[in-house]
Amino acid sequence: MPNPIIIHHNRSAKMQFGLTDCPEICTYPIPNLLWDTAEDIGYRFSMQQTSFFGGHMQLMELIADIETDISFTCCEPTVFMVVMIEGFLRFYDKDRLLSYAMGGTYYMVYNPASLLQMKASAGKHTVMVFALDKDSLSLAHRVYPEMNTLVEKVRCRKTDVHALPMCWMSKQTMELWDEIRITSPNPHVRSAELSFSVSKLIQYYQRQLERGDVVKGKISVEIANAMIMYIDSNFTSDRDVTKSRIAAHIGEPETKIDGFCMFLFGRTLNRHIIDLRMIRASQLLLNESIPVGAVANRVGLSPGPYFFRIFFKYFGCTPLQFRKNHL
Repeated sequence: MPNPIIIHHNRSAKMQFGLTDCPEICTYPIPNLLWDTAEDIGYRFSMQQTSFFGGHMQLMELIADIETDISFTCCEPTVFMVVMIEGFLRFYDKDRLLSYAMGGTYYMVYNPASLLQMKASAGKHTVMVFALDKDSLSLAHRVYPEMNTLVEKVRCRKTDVHALPMCWMSKQTMELWDEIRITSPNPHVRSAELSFSVSKLIQYYQRQLERGDVVKGKISVEIANAMIMYIDSNFTSDRDVTKSRIAAHIGEPETKIDGFCMFLFGRTLNRHIIDLRMIRASQLLLNESIPVGAVANRVGLSPGPYFFRIFFKYFGCTPLQFRKNHL
């Protein structure tokens, strides 16, 4: 199966392809597979991938120093098995949140052919994605009726994302994950082994769905969308981006806002706002016509020692040095 997902990094990213030595950021290396890596402002990324009988596998590891946004293209309508080992990833179509995945879970999802965004907060994120071709999906669908919707969406080339419930990874699933990462140097043997392992993974997932053993207590995509979009639109204003204003906007009690922020962003509301302000500041600094003081004002901070101290903490240099290094 051809590579169904193409990752897009900024032109400023330093990229390397076909590495044989394990990159420093890689915690879960798969023997006998090469690495592609990228390093850009605020993040480091590595990927290993291979095709197998019935699909394609990609293992992606990301270390983000700040809130990071990476675009990717889903080349064809495809059903994926997503295994989220650690971290928390959010997937967007422009500004609209489509789904999210958190560490220790796995699920199946249909993605149309489209350009999407993957957002990650500061920290380490690891995800393994299995794309299933039409033949293997049809076979699974005959055995597992829950996949009828996914098969139908592929057949009709639907334009909406559809995810099945997220399940916690059991001990059995984790053991299978370890087996998947022990690959044969023979590509034909490796392809057959991966195909068998993915079949077992789908079987485990199906059993958990049948038992109702799914992740409960998640935030609905609608509430998450409303909250994220409100913060993204108002983070430069201390007056508007308060817990009480956010709670009123999304129609939830103010006491839930801290928990929602930790769940969606992995940090407090204040820390998330600072992250967004620093990201915007770094973008504005790439425009030489905007004075540094004006950059601080535009992100909701005073152009004084606090702005310079926070900026240096994030990027390891002053705003002027950052501008000089990236222009």
